Amino acid sequence: MNKLWVIISETYKSQIKSITFLLSAFLPLVLALLVMIPITMMSNSSSSSSGEDNEPSTALISNQTQIRNNFVKEYPKDMDHKINNEKQAKNAVKNGDIDGYVSLNNNGKQITATYHGNDDMDSDVKNHVINYIHTVQNKLNADNASLNVKQAKIMNNQPIFKSTVSSKSNHGYDENKDAKHLSITICIFAMYFILIIYSSITAQAIANEKGSKIIEVIFSSTTAMKYFIGKITAIAALILTQIGIYIISGIVVYELNAGNPLIKENQHFINLVINNLLGIPLLYTILGIILYVILSAVCGALVVKASDANKAAQPVVLVSIVAFLLSNAFQQFPNSLFYKICSYVPLLSNYFMPTRIINGNVGISEVCISIIILVVTIVSISWFIGRSYKGLMLQNSNNSFF
Repeated sequence: MNKLWVIISETYKSQIKSITFLLSAFLPLVLALLVMIPITMMSNSSSSSSGEDNEPSTALISNQTQIRNNFVKEYPKDMDHKINNEKQAKNAVKNGDIDGYVSLNNNGKQITATYHGNDDMDSDVKNHVINYIHTVQNKLNADNASLNVKQAKIMNNQPIFKSTVSSKSNHGYDENKDAKHLSITICIFAMYFILIIYSSITAQAIANEKGSKIIEVIFSSTTAMKYFIGKITAIAALILTQIGIYIISGIVVYELNAGNPLIKENQHFINLVINNLLGIPLLYTILGIILYVILSAVCGALVVKASDANKAAQPVVLVSIVAFLLSNAFQQFPNSLFYKICSYVPLLSNYFMPTRIINGNVGISEVCISIIILVVTIVSISWFIGRSYKGLMLQNSNNSFF
């Protein structure tokens, strides 16, 4: 076990310091920052200018003048003060003067706030309204309650907030569907990008040791199986490190820009995308990449000269490209028989099954079967190659793999 750990740690240390890893791990982050900085600056600029020049886009009406006046007094910048009845509010919405209006009603027991509009309500104004009606409801509950059991239940009454948005303004926009589509695209492209990089890295790393005196010394002190498993484990750890860098960087950027108007406006959409990406789709990404990396290691071991390693890895890359293109081409038909079959086939399932999971077209039992098939394939191929690894690494001719 100590020798296995030495193999893993030494391989990991040598690869993590390489230029290839540093570029693949941090170059996408630098490019993303270069794109985000001007977008953030433009968003802040437009937000500040709109805050100075534009008047409130929401009106407030109520069956009790005092309730309306108290809200306007507490949040003077939220509402259009000139509109104070439903007829004016409806005309203003119809003419496009405001996006919508909130109707506050008090029946003596419960406060109801209903939003009517052509566009979604501003998130800050919505929060202010909800906070205000909670305060008014609590006061109303206290006024209505007494010490007996029946009236004590009144304290549990909660205000009701409703929102009615005209379907005409949505223009067919489905936030859930768009979030799923973006999640699938990110998942597939991230997998393809990482896979292409590590297929080349693995093949080159194995090919550099082939036929050397160093590998003969190593095999004299440890088994070929243990050495192969150590190399693959180290590269898997390297992949997890890179994915971890992307996730941590994304969280840090997200938290630093949490107050950005662009982020706040699309916060629900961003959360949907993140929830779709994490979990089982991420597990498929990792397992799929490991399987391709193992095959790339075989390609590296098959070559005679280290300079041919990248060429030898091309079949693995080609399979990945085919799987990538097929998953994209049939993405709109996740319930087709072809898509279902491919979601169970190793080398393809890591592209196809995440799409079905994100779209909600697959049950947990089907996912478990697909994962078991993928894991069994990885273990079986690792065992088979581990048994042949010594002969592959010590041969210097183009003999048959078997």
